[in-house]
Amino acid sequence: GEALAAIRFDGTRWSSVHILDRLAASKSIGNIDTMTDSAGVTHVVYDRHLEPSESYSVGFIIVDGEFPDKCFHITLSGELWSKPRATTGRGRYSVNNLRLSRGPGDRVRLASEMYRIDDRQYQLAYPTWRNGKWSKPATLGPSGTDVHRSTMLTDPWGSKHLWWQYYQ
Repeated sequence: GEALAAIRFDGTRWSSVHILDRLAASKSIGNIDTMTDSAGVTHVVYDRHLEPSESYSVGFIIVDGEFPDKCFHITLSGELWSKPRATTGRGRYSVNNLRLSRGPGDRVRLASEMYRIDDRQYQLAYPTWRNGKWSKPATLGPSGTDVHRSTMLTDPWGSKHLWWQYYQ
């Protein structure tokens, strides 16, 4: 299996390796994004499978949603790394293309592509980190489009900007 690791340079030397997450054999970690908030807390998000794995099929013969990816979050505050935690629980969706940004009041925001397995469509999902918890993800973007390669930014005045590629 794969592992997620980190090291830090303090200006004079590199730290020892910190193993942040380990996956079982044949499991993999998807894309990673990081940011540091104004309080100096570093946030790391990445996608991977839940453990225990979730698996289900949709439709006749065709199997969809087998082992979908979920978003996991780790923080570094001072010298201490948190344990990896899923931002949401089990569900009939898979996430990809995670992007962190900072919103007003130094709220940490996460944009991701959420593939809804039941309707076989991508949407933009947008949860916010508040008081040590992720909000339920709102879905954004135009209805009826199949969103791919998205990114999002919240400017200092609180306006949300979305960019995405989609197929017409």
